[in-house]
Amino acid sequence: MPLRSPGVKWVASKIDVIGFEHTAPDPAVDQARDGLVSGNSVYNITSRGNPAYGDEQSSDGIYVDGGTRILIEQNVVHDVDFGIELASEHQNRATSYITTRNNLIYHCHTAGISIGGYAPERGRTEHSTVVNNTLYENDTAVTGSGEFQMQWNMADDVFANNIVYAGPHCLIVRNRSQGEKNRSTTTIDHNIYYCVSGPQASKWALASATVTGFDKYLESTGNDLHSSFSDPHFVNPSTNDFHLEPDSPAINAGTNAGLTVHFESQPER
Repeated sequence: MPLRSPGVKWVASKIDVIGFEHTAPDPAVDQARDGLVSGNSVYNITSRGNPAYGDEQSSDGIYVDGGTRILIEQNVVHDVDFGIELASEHQNRATSYITTRNNLIYHCHTAGISIGGYAPERGRTEHSTVVNNTLYENDTAVTGSGEFQMQWNMADDVFANNIVYAGPHCLIVRNRSQGEKNRSTTTIDHNIYYCVSGPQASKWALASATVTGFDKYLESTGNDLHSSFSDPHFVNPSTNDFHLEPDSPAINAGTNAGLTVHFESQPER
C-alpha cells in the first residue's frame, strides 16, 4: 500500500490534487480546491516495478483524486502511465468541476486521459470538462484503455474539441460504464479522430462490446455527431512537433464551448 503521513498521500503520481483524506478539521473543505495546474512538463513516470504495484502501470502524470474547481491547462505530459486522470478513490465522493484544456499528451503507457472511479465501488467524476487537448499514440503498453478512457460513476462530464490520434492498434475510446443503448454518461462531440489504418479499422470499446469502424461507433452510441475522422496534419510528430499545418482540418473546426472558469472565494481557514 502507498505510504501515508499527515497531510500527504504518497502515490505513483507526479502532480496529485487530492481530497477526502481526513486532513482538514472541517469535513466540508477536506479537499484541494480552487487551484491551477499549468505550464508543467511531466514525463518518465511509472508504477511498474514498485513493490506496492508489481507490474501494474497505474501512475499518473497529473492526478485529480477528489479535488474540485481545478483548472489544468497548457501542460505537456508524455511517457507516463496515465497522462491525466480525473477520479476519486473514496466511495460517494466526487472529483468535480475540473477543466482540463489545451494540454498535449503523448506516448503514455495506458490512457492519455481517464475519468471516473477506477471501480464501481469507488468515487465519481462529475461536472468536469475535457476540451481542446491533443492526444497522440497513447496506450503504448496495449492495456486496452485507449486514448480516452471512461470508467465508472460519471455524471455531467464533457469531452469535446479534442484531437485524438491513436497508435497502431487504433483503440480510441474505452468506456466501461454506459447508460441505456450504449449512450455514454459523458457528452462527447466536436472531436477529430485519426489512426493510420483508417476509420474502418478504428476500435471503440464499449461496455457491451467493442465496435469496429467510425460509422458503426456513431450509429451505436449517438456520440460525436459533429466529429470527424481526419488526419490532423501535425507538422512533425516524429520530433514531437504537434503544431498544425495550415491545411489541418482541425483549424477552426471545434465549437465555442462558452467556457468560463469560476473560482469561488473561500474564507481563510
